[in-house]
Amino acid sequence: MSRAFDANRRDGIIVRTARASDAQEIAELDVRSWRAAYSDIFPASELEKLSVDERRSCWKRIIARNFGSQLAVVGELDGEIVGFCQAGPDRSRMEDAAEIYTLYVDPEHWGEGVGTALLDVVLPWLAPNYDTATLWVVRENALARRFYEARGFRWVEHSFKAFSFFDYLAQCVRYSKRLDAHFSYDWRQMYGA
Repeated sequence: MSRAFDANRRDGIIVRTARASDAQEIAELDVRSWRAAYSDIFPASELEKLSVDERRSCWKRIIARNFGSQLAVVGELDGEIVGFCQAGPDRSRMEDAAEIYTLYVDPEHWGEGVGTALLDVVLPWLAPNYDTATLWVVRENALARRFYEARGFRWVEHSFKAFSFFDYLAQCVRYSKRLDAHFSYDWRQMYGA
């Protein structure tokens, strides 16, 4: 059993690949976590417009691409999905870099190790093919920035980019982490092989 799998079994957190049947539960969590994470950054009126139906359609498409060049996983606690993560090639086409596209945890489970458990599976999945993992964080999202920094991600100085959320442009900052090519994951553990 690999150390990533062991880490993800700790405290009852199980990380597994996302399935089509998870799309509704992920979409509900997606909307709920956005509303909590960005409550002090975006207007409540805009956050209320987030649609579970739209997110479910999006997640169905994401899950259908699993194990091409992208991976989507969920974290479960007592049989309930309490977090999700999606990663793949860096969208800016930075050579030898992967990107964490999204990582969210149910606000009721912040600080319980779910986000770390997700990274403990996703980063080793990326490591054989990429030297670096990158991600973008809304600049004002101090909680997320501290989370990534505590897990070895470092802010790439002078790496600002404006992303459009709702009708607002949000300044985002890029983080990066070197990947350990020797730390690989025994994927048979996820499939029971």
